[in-house]
Amino acid sequence: MAEKLLTFLVESAERGADIDVERAMRAKERAEKRLAEAQAQKEKFDRTRAEAALQRALSRLKVAERRKPS
Repeated sequence: MAEKLLTFLVESAERGADIDVERAMRAKERAEKRLAEAQAQKEKFDRTRAEAALQRALSRLKVAERRKPS
């Protein structure tokens, strides 16, 4: 960071206004279900994918929540 200049290196980004909250909620629910199933079956690969999907959904919901008018 130099003189009020900040650079982000990201693989993807979404604006809060572009997030479909209902879709993000469904994705969160699916990821939670897959995570529970993967943990029950001790499947590391599926658990890792489910954890990543859950984190994406939670991030989207967090950004969308910030966009709500006060």
